[in-house]
Amino acid sequence: LASKSRAEEMSQSLLAFFSWILTEINTLFQILLSPVKGSTHKERLESFYKLQARNYDNYRKRLLHGREALFEKINQLLSQNKKEKLVWVDMGAGTGYNLEIMNTEIMIKAWKAVLTLCDFCPVL
Repeated sequence: LASKSRAEEMSQSLLAFFSWILTEINTLFQILLSPVKGSTHKERLESFYKLQARNYDNYRKRLLHGREALFEKINQLLSQNKKEKLVWVDMGAGTGYNLEIMNTEIMIKAWKAVLTLCDFCPVL
C-alpha cells in the first residue's frame, strides 16, 4: 500500500511538472512567436496577451525579480510614515497583482489613499 501511494505521488508530481512545462512553453511561444494583430493599440495589446493571460501572474513573478521585495519595502515605509492623503496609480496594472501584494488596508485606513488601476487590456 505504501509503495502504491508513493507511485501515485510520483505520478502526480510528474503530471504537475509536465503541465507546468507545457504552460511555460505556451507562454514563451505567445510572447516570442505569436503574431500580434489589430489596428489600434488596444487591439494589439489584446492580441498579444489573450493567450498568455491564464499564466500572466505566475510567469511575471519569475520574470520580474525583486517585485515582492520592492512592495514589502513600500509597505514598511507606508506603515512608518503617516500623511494626509496618498494617491496610488498603477499604470498597466494587468491583473491587479501589485495591489494584491500591497498592504491596501494601511493605504486606505491610515493614508486615506485613492487607488487607481489603469490598463487597456480587458483580458487581464
